[in-house]
Parts: sequence; C-alpha cells; structure tokens
Amino acid sequence: MKNLSTNIAPRRCAGRGQPFLRRGFTLIELLVVIAIISILASMLLPSLAKAKGKAQKIKCVSNLRQIGLGLMLYAGDFADTLPGITAVPADPRPWVMYKRLIKSYVGLSSTNNPSTNDMIFQCPSDFGFPLLLGLNAPSYRDPFQDYNSYIFNGVPWAPNISGKKIGSIQQATRTILAVEYAAHGPVTWHDGITKFQQRTDKARSNASFVDGHVNYTPIYYNKSTGPWEYNPPSTNSVYNYVWFEQ
Repeated sequence: MKNLSTNIAPRRCAGRGQPFLRRGFTLIELLVVIAIISILASMLLPSLAKAKGKAQKIKCVSNLRQIGLGLMLYAGDFADTLPGITAVPADPRPWVMYKRLIKSYVGLSSTNNPSTNDMIFQCPSDFGFPLLLGLNAPSYRDPFQDYNSYIFNGVPWAPNISGKKIGSIQQATRTILAVEYAAHGPVTWHDGITKFQQRTDKARSNASFVDGHVNYTPIYYNKSTGPWEYNPPSTNSVYNYVWFEQ
C-alpha cells in the first residue's frame, strides 16, 4: 500500500517546468482600482447627498403637519381661538411661545420650559441665519427662538392670525399657520443651497396651512419694503399663500 503521507509536489504551470506561485497586485493595478473607486464615489456622493436632503425635507414636512394639528387642537380647546399675545403672560411673542402651549397636543409630556431637545420642533436642515443675523447655529439651538426651527404666523407688526378665531379665516387653503423660521429671511434651508445667503425673493420654506396641508412654498420678498411678512401680490400666481386676508 502506498504511503499516504507522501508530500504532494507543487503545482506546475501548464507547459512550464516552474512551480505556480501567487503574486500580489502591482502598483499600477492598485492605482487603477483606486481610480475606479474614486470615480464611482464621485458619481454616488451627489445622489446620496440629494437623498439625504430629500429625507430631511420630508422630516420637516412631518414636523409641520404635527405642529399644525397641535395648533388646531389647542384652538379647539380655547373657543376656536389661536394663540394670542397674552397666551403666555411672561412673554408676549406668540410666534415663538406657541411651542409651550401645544406641547401636550403633539405628544410631549415634559413640562420643562424652555425645553431644548424636542425633536418635533427641530428641522434637520436648519442652519440658522449666519449671514443675516450672525447666528451660525440652528434656530433650535437659539434660546431667543425657544429652541425651535418653526414659527407660528403671529408676528403682530405684519398680517397674522394671532388670537384669531379659526372661523374668521376666509382663505384656509392659502393662509399660513406655521412655517420654517427661514421664511423670515426669506432664505431656504433646503435644496443644497449654501447657508451664507442673502435675503432672496421666492426662497422656499415648508409651511403648514390652516386647512391642514403642508407645502414647500416660495416666499415673497420686496427689498423696498423690508424683510418681514406682508402678503404677496395677488396678481402673481407663484405665491400661493397669504399671512392673513379677510
């Protein structure tokens, strides 16, 4: 019987007398592989960034839909009336302080005020107003904004619905209820636009409306009359919103 422990001879290349030996990549081959990976990454990264931006925008839409519902539920418990300047006696800024009034209506049980980490009030695309206000941080990190990316349509020196009864709002499908703070630039926090922006006409913000829908809305800006809210020209169909119009 043959001895099974006999060493096996090394494999030899066909037609050659030398043993078959494995070799590593050459430098040129490695460089080619790296170049291919770089090309693929350059093709994929913009798509990934676009997908991330879209997901962030969807999150903002979801937040505003819940905030809008919270405001309507609050009004339902207060004789059909939206937050007014006396709703939070310690701070007559309903466009900011509304957050404290609706927390229980959007499923937040914490009674701490200010509350700094309520995700529903944080837009993931929020980068603040570094060029306009010198705030190089998200609005939800700003104590003056009560740690909130969104504002209620209640600024008293402009058309607004603060303290209004829901039934008095004639254009529910066009009247903004709450909006990203970016609308007060207006600037936009989306679409991959740099955070160092000047105020721009038609800059878009997500906005919730009195009838319950949320839309990515171009905001009107007239340089001759200042940066704050005013109803857009009714003759321009691009601006399908109002702050308040009876």
